[in-house]
Amino acid sequence: MLVASCLSQLLFPRLVNSIRDAGADHVHVSAWDDLENVVRRRPVNVLVLDPYADHISRANDIARLLRQFPSTPVIAYTQFIPPALRALTTLARHGLYETVLFQVDDDCSRLSSLLVRAALPELVARMLHEMRNDHSLLPPLLVDSVTDLFKRPHAYTSGRDLVLSSGIALTNLYHTLRDAGLASPKRLFIAARVLHAVGYLRDPGYTVEQVAEKTGYLHPRVLTQHTLSVFGVRPSALRNMPEDELLTPLVRWVKLDVSKPAITASSQVSSGLIGTSQLELETHPSEEGGECRVPSEANYDVIWVLLLGYGKHLELTGRSMSAAYVYLLMVDVLATSEDADPVILAAAFVHCGLMLRLLGRLDVSINAYQRAQVLAEQGGATVLALRAQTGIANTLRTRGNLGNAESLLDRIVTDARKAGIIIAEAGALHSRGGIRQLRGRYDEAMADYFMAYELTRDITNREVILADLATCAAIAGYRTVARDAHRFLAHTASFPVVRTSSLVNLLELAVLDGQVTEFKRIQKRLREHSEHYPPPMEHEMHAALYTAAGVERFGTWEDAIVAYRSVLAKAQSIGMHQIAFQVEERLAALMNNTATQRDQPTLEPPSTLQRLIDTIAELSVVAPSLENI
Repeated sequence: MLVASCLSQLLFPRLVNSIRDAGADHVHVSAWDDLENVVRRRPVNVLVLDPYADHISRANDIARLLRQFPSTPVIAYTQFIPPALRALTTLARHGLYETVLFQVDDDCSRLSSLLVRAALPELVARMLHEMRNDHSLLPPLLVDSVTDLFKRPHAYTSGRDLVLSSGIALTNLYHTLRDAGLASPKRLFIAARVLHAVGYLRDPGYTVEQVAEKTGYLHPRVLTQHTLSVFGVRPSALRNMPEDELLTPLVRWVKLDVSKPAITASSQVSSGLIGTSQLELETHPSEEGGECRVPSEANYDVIWVLLLGYGKHLELTGRSMSAAYVYLLMVDVLATSEDADPVILAAAFVHCGLMLRLLGRLDVSINAYQRAQVLAEQGGATVLALRAQTGIANTLRTRGNLGNAESLLDRIVTDARKAGIIIAEAGALHSRGGIRQLRGRYDEAMADYFMAYELTRDITNREVILADLATCAAIAGYRTVARDAHRFLAHTASFPVVRTSSLVNLLELAVLDGQVTEFKRIQKRLREHSEHYPPPMEHEMHAALYTAAGVERFGTWEDAIVAYRSVLAKAQSIGMHQIAFQVEERLAALMNNTATQRDQPTLEPPSTLQRLIDTIAELSVVAPSLENI
């Protein structure tokens, strides 16, 4: 627990000894003006205050603390003198009843037990009481760790810290909690933090941001995610909720629901790859003398496939760095194993290549794709080999080598059609559309995109292709079609990375159309979205490019030069030469005073793309207004 004090020097030594006996931490505040800030920012469990510390009555200051922060208990510790006693009388009318008098009833044992008793919030005490039956089934050290977690969650960085505090290995920790009817360490950790956050939220003196900081959250949005998960409402809605209504969902959150199998995001993604019934387990003796069940050697490949599914889930939800770590882990382990399935290893290398390209590691990305192609051919996986070649072409495109990239994709399209591999043909057509777009052959690019869109059945891939098609339409001057498609995707796309792409392109459209208000609004929306879902490097660079273009159009040329130079430096440092080329062109025009506004008329697509026009028209019927994006 954490004790904060504001006392005269006469009282200070006795309190310090009592705090030491209680095993608590202590922060001494020397100035009354600093006391409220400490309460707002630090996880203070008890305040010990002298209402006459500086020979001035602080009864009104303490009364304000009692009103603003009723969840933080206050103990008045003062001398037996008339001014101090008058202050205690005033504070009693405001609800302060715990008082200690110097050299009267302040022996260390009494004061330390008073601190311990006062430091336990009523909500926490009730929660621990609700869990008492489950605790009886846990080892004593784990009971102490779980109790400590609920008393001071700010001291834990995650539920896995229970491993360190209890001395129980992680795997055994999960089993022990499950056998006692409790949920995972992560759920216990969330419940403990949310429990304290709810107590603070009920105080009028805190904002949601201060509560998040006080309970150890790095960002208020994480607190919001946790309250939505546990209670189904945002933090602000919990301020006036009765205690019983708060405890019921919290208790349910920490209890293991044995009536339902655990369904995780990774298992949902992986269910289309392999059935869980195929995962066979073998029984082996454990080091503790019991038995444990582990996957049989023949089923380790199932584990790797499930891990690929988890990486794909991370990738599609915009967590590129986390996905990269999963794939790199697979590559590190499988590449050194003599018995590794070359097809699974090839799939891991393909995903590694994609993540590395999105993160700007282009040379390493090509190496990963090349390794994937060799392994896929060894394993007879033609689809995977063609995907690896397509990945190489995409990385060549990012580096600005458009000629070689298009030639390679032409061969892939031909080979995939001959082999009747529709998914590989669609992927190559999609990538070739991107090359043709960069080379200014917009109608050909849109034809490729639309053909890939029609061949693809996976909803996520269709959304990605549609986003790229809309981008091409905007560049070609078909901005009405483009805006409708991006507006639809920015609101309805299944995965954050697609919504990011469409918001980035709506930013460019606002620049092209000279809509300064729309430009600023989309900028703000993109920043808010990026706080929740950090964009891949490729999207981040394009957003920076269009932001610089907005500065050029809506600001001054001097500021535009600074913005473009910043984008150029980063593009060159990570090898995104195609963006660097565009920036260099604009910089040259600005420096030579020859830059002009890039106004373009809004065109209608040609009749050869009539099916595309009809498809976008059908989508635009349900597209939300720009204000609702």
